[in-house]
Amino acid sequence: AFTPSFDQVERCCSVCRREINNEYGGYSCTGKGCSYAAHSRCATQSNVWDGKDLENVPEEVEEEVEPFVRISSGIIQHF
Repeated sequence: AFTPSFDQVERCCSVCRREINNEYGGYSCTGKGCSYAAHSRCATQSNVWDGKDLENVPEEVEEEVEPFVRISSGIIQHF
């Protein structure tokens, strides 16, 4: 989501890896625990954004899959 200004925490752009000036707007993740942020110019590059506005479109919930299969009680197999 577009953020007109960031809080006073130092942030680095997740695209170009340079510091983001808190006085200028940019894009950031609004999800809980997400720290993604990007300069407006970086976030709207054609190799980063496909041009589709997804504001107010719910995100797909991914099913969490355990990285192993239970073979029997106390025995698992990783994959």
